[in-house]
Amino acid sequence: MSRKSLNLPLAKTGESHGVKRLRRENELLLQRLKQIQAGPFGIYEWFRKCKKK
Repeated sequence: MSRKSLNLPLAKTGESHGVKRLRRENELLLQRLKQIQAGPFGIYEWFRKCKKK
């Protein structure tokens, strides 16, 4: 007698808590980097725009 396996799709588990935490930390780091690059009151961005003209 041979056994047949059921061909059932696996349930999607989603992201683990560790992956979610790392993704959130990366987003916060990128936000902080953008703030640092923009400088106080966006002065550095203003100077960059002036140089491009």
